[in-house]
Amino acid sequence: MAYRFRDLEVDFAARFASLVGVRVALTRREFEVLAYLARNAGKVVLHRQLLQAVWGGQYGNESDYVWTFVQRIRRKIEPDRAHPSYILTHMGVGYRMPAPIVAA
Repeated sequence: MAYRFRDLEVDFAARFASLVGVRVALTRREFEVLAYLARNAGKVVLHRQLLQAVWGGQYGNESDYVWTFVQRIRRKIEPDRAHPSYILTHMGVGYRMPAPIVAA
């Protein structure tokens, strides 16, 4: 199963992301953040939800973790970080990825 939107693909089973067919070098945690957002594409994912899903249930108020990892991922996948198209910010709430064009 994979998430595809424009030039970005996130392959959940193989645990990798690619942009324009080229594999993106992501750390394990970066991939987990991206995969969680991609699995919930089309919905706003709250900071707390993302923290607990990726870092564990004991986390909930460490929004700076999420911000830091989203920035790292954006450096690797966004053509224009000033105007992101893959990871969209909902200020003070969380992040959302657009619904996939084709779900596999």
